[in-house]
Amino acid sequence: MLDSSPRESVGAFGSSSRAIAQISIFIAILASLAVLTEGLSWLYLSLAKSVDPMARHSFFTNQPWAVDYWEEVYSSATKEYHPYVVWRRAPFHGRYIQIDGEGRRRTLNPSCNEHAPKIWMFGPSTLWGTGARDSDAIPSIVSSEYARSMGPVCVLNLGQEGWSTTQGIIEVELMLKRGEHPDLVIVYGGSNDVGTVFQYGALDSHLELPQVRSVFMDGKALQTGFAYLRKTNTYRAASAIMEILDSVGKQNAPRIGSKPLVQKNWDGLAKTVYSTYEGNWRLLRALSKEYDFKIAGFWSPSIWTGNKPLAPAERLLREMQRESTPGIVELYTKSYDLVFGAGRPNLFSLADVFDGIGDDLYFDHFHVAPPANRLIGVAIVEKLRKSGIVPLRQRADLP
Repeated sequence: MLDSSPRESVGAFGSSSRAIAQISIFIAILASLAVLTEGLSWLYLSLAKSVDPMARHSFFTNQPWAVDYWEEVYSSATKEYHPYVVWRRAPFHGRYIQIDGEGRRRTLNPSCNEHAPKIWMFGPSTLWGTGARDSDAIPSIVSSEYARSMGPVCVLNLGQEGWSTTQGIIEVELMLKRGEHPDLVIVYGGSNDVGTVFQYGALDSHLELPQVRSVFMDGKALQTGFAYLRKTNTYRAASAIMEILDSVGKQNAPRIGSKPLVQKNWDGLAKTVYSTYEGNWRLLRALSKEYDFKIAGFWSPSIWTGNKPLAPAERLLREMQRESTPGIVELYTKSYDLVFGAGRPNLFSLADVFDGIGDDLYFDHFHVAPPANRLIGVAIVEKLRKSGIVPLRQRADLP
């Protein structure tokens, strides 16, 4: 007979029902595990924020605004793609951090008016103001000190987290091309010019290079529709944990004496840093002549240069940094010597700005607490005044 018996039909139906039920339970378990993992990852990322070494610095111990400030730091960390400069911060409007539609952080200009000279300052996160409120960032301090000692001024904070000098130069070019005009352009930094060469060993690289490259190189992965997974807390937490494990692995790598087994040509890499910085400085000098504005460069202080009497926390920080990234001290100091060995006018070192000050100022090897930002801002204005770079031509006199 072609037809199955009723008993056989019921048995087959029952088997199918059990299979469907088992599959459904399995899917439900996987979904629950995914939700649980995502939740635990979110919790891990939240706790990681609370133990950020910068947020736990001694300066913030008695600051009533510290908790809210660091929450704004993390909330404002989103970056957006921008042509040629690769990224800028996304717009953000908080109490302590405000970022406009162009990705530029607010500068508090106490006496900015249409006739005041305009200063553009560009550099990495140390200039942008990581660890500082808008009012405590270096550009705001430069503005207030300049206004107090020499008159009204309008300072624009063009700093961005992770930017190298090359990205800053390109940003200046784009602004000039759009018809904007400064009276003075200040280059601040040096740290990321060294850092990119340390990481990639190449001329004119930028930070986050592998991540940016992967957008183009991982085309097949993006086409599968699973690229969104990179945005999940699970992926972010796993990446953060892998970075920690990688860092620990580097610290525990076999060594001979106090040096890593694999030695790099630090002299050659320092020449790469110098070549990048020198090329950017020449480009800026050419732009200044064509567009008629003045330039000044400031190499930021670091925990490895100058004669600051280090606080106990700073001594520990320096040794930890030396151990976690062996060779970075050698590369930085050799690069610094090359850059300032050229005797370039209008380029100033801030290595000695903390000499004689034993307070705990450094968050890490470059970032400093707000009181240190004030010392830097005052030193910048004083060096501008003594060098004769000021007074700047008034904007009202421009053709």
